[in-house]
Amino acid sequence: MKRDHAFGLNKIKTKMLLFGLVMSILPFLLVGFLNNLISKGKLWEEVDAANRDFVESAADELDLLFSHTFKTMDMINDSLLSTDLSEEDLYFFLHSFLKNSPYLEEISLIDANGDEWYQLNRWRLLVPQTQTTIDRQMAEAVRYGRSYIGSVVAGENGQMMVDAAVPRLGLQGVSGGVRVRLNVGELVQQLALKASLEKTARLYVFDKSLHAVAGTLAPGSSAGSLGEQTVGNRLLLSSLPAHTAKPVSHMFRSPAEETMIGYAMRSRTAGWIVMLEQPADKAFATFARLQENLLLSTLLIGLIVSAISIAAAVFFGKKMERIEMAVRRVADGDFSVRIPVSSSDELGRLASSCNDMAHSLQVKTNQILEEKQRLDMVVSGLGMGLILIDESFRVRWANRTIGMWFGGSGDLLGQACDQAIGENCSLCRDCPMKTRKMVSENQKELVSTRVDEYGRTRYFRHQVFPLNPAKEKSAFLEVIEDITEKREMEAVVVQADKLSAIGLMASGIAHEINNPLGILSVYGQDLRDRMAEEDIATLAETGELQRYLETMDKQIARCKDITTRLLHFSRKSPTAPERVDVHQALDDVILLLSHKVREKQVEVVRELAPGQPVVEAPAGELQQILLNLLTNALYAVDHSGVIHIRTWAKADEILIEIGDNGEGIAVEHLPHVFDPFYTTKPIGQGTGLGLSICYGIVKRLGGDIKMRSQPEEGTHATVVLPLAKEKEHVS
Repeated sequence: MKRDHAFGLNKIKTKMLLFGLVMSILPFLLVGFLNNLISKGKLWEEVDAANRDFVESAADELDLLFSHTFKTMDMINDSLLSTDLSEEDLYFFLHSFLKNSPYLEEISLIDANGDEWYQLNRWRLLVPQTQTTIDRQMAEAVRYGRSYIGSVVAGENGQMMVDAAVPRLGLQGVSGGVRVRLNVGELVQQLALKASLEKTARLYVFDKSLHAVAGTLAPGSSAGSLGEQTVGNRLLLSSLPAHTAKPVSHMFRSPAEETMIGYAMRSRTAGWIVMLEQPADKAFATFARLQENLLLSTLLIGLIVSAISIAAAVFFGKKMERIEMAVRRVADGDFSVRIPVSSSDELGRLASSCNDMAHSLQVKTNQILEEKQRLDMVVSGLGMGLILIDESFRVRWANRTIGMWFGGSGDLLGQACDQAIGENCSLCRDCPMKTRKMVSENQKELVSTRVDEYGRTRYFRHQVFPLNPAKEKSAFLEVIEDITEKREMEAVVVQADKLSAIGLMASGIAHEINNPLGILSVYGQDLRDRMAEEDIATLAETGELQRYLETMDKQIARCKDITTRLLHFSRKSPTAPERVDVHQALDDVILLLSHKVREKQVEVVRELAPGQPVVEAPAGELQQILLNLLTNALYAVDHSGVIHIRTWAKADEILIEIGDNGEGIAVEHLPHVFDPFYTTKPIGQGTGLGLSICYGIVKRLGGDIKMRSQPEEGTHATVVLPLAKEKEHVS
């Protein structure tokens, strides 16, 4: 990986290419970026000012409408106070106001009690024969001498109307008033159309009660009716102050992920709210086109500069590339390579030095090979495979034993060690030469496997020693030992111990299976009897048949679970390690021993570490360790005894402690508990191999097992195993 990196990014032509690209494109990008910021700021100021002016102008038009209307009503009141008009004169007098005011739809005259006594409509003449009472709030306002503007209502033709009234004040106080009905919907629709055409925006107008006057909302709907596109303006509408001298703005994102700009302002006369909502992409359309042009220009300049830089890099980098390729061949072990020297400049002198270096390496390598051949004659009778590996992890020497196991020793020279003898085996990932973790007392055993020409799987133990530990960079000696027969014998012993444990548990397992089978028999017999006496459809309707079947299913599943776990434990364990959950393995073993636990009325107390600690080990071997320790604890405790199981994590290890309050181990026996065939149990109840096998498995997994005990107080066995590393994801 390091060499590939050097071959790619550290090339001179690559650096020249990157330099040309950076120095040509970077200034252009910086200028474009600054221009982009300045243009965007100025455009935002212009858009914001134009939208504020539009909202303020719309509010002014509303104020102008209401101001003109109040002046009209004051003129009517003044005329009625100064002149006593006949009904015909009154008709023509009021009709002139309707004719000259396009937004006036209706004029009514109100007496001092708040009742209408005369009404004139633009479209029909209504002279009520009886007095009509007006809106209570309007009547109260007129009675107390206040002007009044009502809420928006829908007229007969669907137009949005609003009632306004002013009192008529004479020498005797309030003598009545004038009420008019304004067609505000027409004005607001004109403003909304203007906003849509000029600004591609949406305009909304709300009265004091927050009812929509017009716009893109349904007339008369409330502010809560704002659709998805205006949901961001609800907060602005609800938080708008009672008096706003200038429009208030708010930027938000709609549920459709569209950036919106909202403005709102209250009219001074009526207190109505004018809102404008505009998509940001519409407001900044000019800026977006500018950005597109800048991007296209940058891409074009980048292509031109890239072409020029590549041409220059190829021209100046050819000679260096020839020298580099020759050096790489020397590094790969080809010392016969020579570089043609065609000039006397720096590159020529560099090529000549590389040739001298290759010749010197070739001479020294031949000397080393001769020394290794002499060493091979000395160690050929040891029966072990010996390999010398250099700092680049290539085979520099191998004895005859290695040649017999992995092919001719001469054919291995110069090859990478993982290709020569490992065949990309799993050991290469944690190779002690690469990790610099050499052989130590507690090191995990390194074992590789290989299938020979007879189809037999052979096991090889690997040990690595530094030839000169005082130096950080030195060659390594790898010692390989054929442990096939030892492993096969261990497998036979382990399997025999498993079968022995299964034999000891046979009665308990049979009892565990017999219980659910007995329940199945009782429920099956009872169901047959009831089906003979009752209709099966009745049993199905009442749900009793379903309950019978569910109970029988549970007992069948219980039998299947017991037999499945027993089969998993009894089969031969695979030699390849896998990721095993420690807590799940504990549960499986405790289930196999559950009958013995209940029979002796033993209390099993668990204190498990949080989470799911995982180790790398053959699952059957981990179960065998736990089964042997728990079986010994069950044997040691009396009836109603206590077995304590505790797990906890410490650094990169998981500790499993199984303790009991049994009779304990005598002091003279404690040093021998891990010796093969050593047991204090009666004949027929133990082979003396359980703890010995546990010790061998734990050591092979790179862990440790300790035993402490006091007579009459109990025994505690602690197993320490390395936690599995996180899985590496290859992209």
